[in-house]
Amino acid sequence: VHTHHEPGTVYSDGATVPVKVNGDVYVEVGGVVTAGESVHINATGKIGGATLADSVEVQNTRFMESAADGEIARVRIVK
Repeated sequence: VHTHHEPGTVYSDGATVPVKVNGDVYVEVGGVVTAGESVHINATGKIGGATLADSVEVQNTRFMESAADGEIARVRIVK
């Protein structure tokens, strides 16, 4: 369920925020990704596949479709 809030107006420092732990999200990918591969993220927030430089795997996630650099891909989160 989405609740719209203007940036910077809802959560104060140290506040608890909701986190999605199940379902699908759409992300812009940095580099080519293949359906079924694990999702990786680097320190700058770039999201890609296992070949993304200096990245770590995001546990319990998989790309549900293939995409080229700069395209949008569906990611499934399963906890």
